[in-house]
Amino acid sequence: MVTKDKTQPQSLDTYKAYLVRMWQDGEQNTWRASAQAVQGGEVVRFPNLQALFAFLEAQTQEISDSKADKID
Repeated sequence: MVTKDKTQPQSLDTYKAYLVRMWQDGEQNTWRASAQAVQGGEVVRFPNLQALFAFLEAQTQEISDSKADKID
């Protein structure tokens, strides 16, 4: 059964999609990551998961801030 996703974005201004890859560095057992933007293909690499999470949070904050600016 296929259901329709009701959480589709209203516009591309409020939509960001990333392909996230994570891997463990063999010697140090440190998790590394990269995020590749689906629109445009830009790849951002991160030395640890905390940096990845901070990046994603900053991306969503940019959208929230821009929406707030349009309301004012």
